[in-house]
Amino acid sequence: MQAAPFLTANLAAESAGPTPARQRFKAAIPKKDPGGPGPREELAKGKFLVASRRLQDPNFKETVVLLIEYGLNGAMGLVINRPSVVKLATVFPDIKELKQRKDNIYVGGPVAANQMLLLIRSTQPPEQSTPVTDDVYISSNWNVLERLMKKKTKDERFRLFA
Repeated sequence: MQAAPFLTANLAAESAGPTPARQRFKAAIPKKDPGGPGPREELAKGKFLVASRRLQDPNFKETVVLLIEYGLNGAMGLVINRPSVVKLATVFPDIKELKQRKDNIYVGGPVAANQMLLLIRSTQPPEQSTPVTDDVYISSNWNVLERLMKKKTKDERFRLFA
């Protein structure tokens, strides 16, 4: 699978109140990719937003956001480059298979921080998941998480975001 191209975007908070995502965050995308000539990329599910180096908002400074939903009803993204110091084994001490793993939980963003999301790379669609790209899926189902944590395969990899 070809990786989705990176986009350079300035994410700016337009208000602090409870408004739809597309009103709260505005992506200012250059007409041409600053890395070279070519048409600008359109926003869509599976695309990446890379925060501008000038962005000072601590919620999005130096972040890479994967758009997991994008449409007329709004957008949802997942900050993919903020690992926490918390290990999966610490959060789930009863799952013995995790004791050998060194996976950290990732901080998925400033919105819905109390919600667990799984980002899964798999050759086959996992049950109870939604496709983001050809081999990347999102799920918030506890049973999917439990199955992935106990499974020892290289065909399915995951990160847990909170």
